[in-house]
Amino acid sequence: MPALPAAPLTHLPPIEQVFYCEHVRATDGTGQRGHTKPRHVWVNVTENPAYRYAGVLIDWRVDHRGSWEALVVWVDGGGNLKAHAHLGWVAATHVRPTE
Repeated sequence: MPALPAAPLTHLPPIEQVFYCEHVRATDGTGQRGHTKPRHVWVNVTENPAYRYAGVLIDWRVDHRGSWEALVVWVDGGGNLKAHAHLGWVAATHVRPTE
């Protein structure tokens, strides 16, 4: 089967454009967008910008309100605090690329 042409990213929300490459496509012949490749991100689920935690972006979805959410794994704590791992869907505004 011939490769599908790359679609421009302009149809994606700005936050998704940061994480997706143009060649992520489903392999089932439908041409639909495939899932993102896991990648390192910063996760901040607080109001304080100083608190950001290392995480891994797993996937994206649109919630019932039409807002983008990211499925991420992140770890908080360390140092004097016991580290805790978290897995969950968070608002896209809480996720930033590490680059």
